[in-house]
Amino acid sequence: MRYELSVIMSVYNEQLSWIRESVNSILTQTFREFEFIIIVDNPQIDEECRNYLNNIAKTDIRIRLIYNEVNMGLPRCLNRALSVASGKYIARMDADDISFSNRFERELTYMYENNADVVSCGYISIDEAGRRFPEMDELSSLHDSKMYLPITNIFVHPSIIMKAEAVNAVGGYRDFRTSQDYDLWLRLLSAGFNLMVMDERLLYYRYRKNSISSQKRIEQFYAAKYQRKLFRERKKQGVDSFSKENYKRYIDSKRINEKRIGLFLKAINEIRLMKSERSNKITHFAKAMCYYPEYVYTKLWIRGNIYVRKKQGYK
Repeated sequence: MRYELSVIMSVYNEQLSWIRESVNSILTQTFREFEFIIIVDNPQIDEECRNYLNNIAKTDIRIRLIYNEVNMGLPRCLNRALSVASGKYIARMDADDISFSNRFERELTYMYENNADVVSCGYISIDEAGRRFPEMDELSSLHDSKMYLPITNIFVHPSIIMKAEAVNAVGGYRDFRTSQDYDLWLRLLSAGFNLMVMDERLLYYRYRKNSISSQKRIEQFYAAKYQRKLFRERKKQGVDSFSKENYKRYIDSKRINEKRIGLFLKAINEIRLMKSERSNKITHFAKAMCYYPEYVYTKLWIRGNIYVRKKQGYK
């Protein structure tokens, strides 16, 4: 059976209560013509989670449950889901987030009305217990993807709906350990597809204490920097130089280790906590520069570019 929409989700180590909430938020959507492809990427998944997924798949014919025999990682899981998806549109979802009941209806309507190939929405931030972080709610004010995506990632991966023909045209996800989505958005942008951001929050996005290590956080930063480099290569010569070997050499050159990162993050956090102690701020800023100067320079460069473009009237 062919559906208008295919929803793809990877399950790895999420709590059962989060998985229940996430799955239920999909199954109770106001737009109902979709298939729900769930890839379980953990051969050692908790028995209670396995039983829940097996039982829910039996009760709703829209669910297609696939177990990986070995851990494949997120990009290959998503590509596996894409390879069996039948929908004209692809929606992403994570197993610890919660979609508003009208998310698909609102995003698809926006896509139809604006001839978009990819649509992202805003989100409401919640913690592991489901409590809201009002100060972290995200509704992007950066809507010009051509202007801002080459500078920073303005999309939230689990909020995305995209045309299947678009993501397949660029070959799906590439095998980055982190920031796989940003690489995909930049390749879609390079290929001339229309990527848009909605002025509406349609997702509860869960922040998890242990979801990303300090080492992975820094690697995420360098992955995005590398992906912007590939974008510039494609713009200049039509193709980029990506390979797993080239990326590994790039990351290895950045001297990423937990001790160095810990000292760097401590310096950054001290700067954030200080209100008026200018001399101490300068000291900690200098420490941060010693550990990861590229990080500091690039973050300042991104802020500066966004500020200039906003002053020029870009939304």
